Amino acid sequence: MSDFISHSILRTGMKVVEILQNSNRLYLKSFVKSGSIRYGYDLSNSALINRFAVPSVHVLIQKATSPDFLTLAGARTDQRYEVLIFITTRGTNYANAYRLGASILGEVFDELYTSTGLQAGVDSLINYDAKFDTKIDDDETVCIHTMTLTYMKKIRMFLREA
Repeated sequence: MSDFISHSILRTGMKVVEILQNSNRLYLKSFVKSGSIRYGYDLSNSALINRFAVPSVHVLIQKATSPDFLTLAGARTDQRYEVLIFITTRGTNYANAYRLGASILGEVFDELYTSTGLQAGVDSLINYDAKFDTKIDDDETVCIHTMTLTYMKKIRMFLREA
């Protein structure tokens, strides 16, 4: 893989998956199977609901930006990565699925807040946005909450680790 891809997908996206799979938090350990925490290559309805045991957690790098080049010739950049996380749950009714998903989402946030983005000035978690699913159909028993985390990384472009 190129340095750019290995730095964004492997160092950020896959690391988030690994941290969540190894978490000892109650809901992540008790309700979500390790194999149901995955990088979100395929986010179609069948992938989110049918192919993986629910509850499930899908992680995806949605966007990578560099608002500023910090030195001449772009030797050092300030990069931002948006990590999108989908929490999919199914319950006997929508209220049960909603509450379970909200509890899992809370633990995902707590785990990532305390385990990632801790190197101030080099690798920092700088923002989050949580969106809670809304029931639209009377027969709906599946709930998908989403959270976007923004990481800022200062990277020396010519000396990136592979």
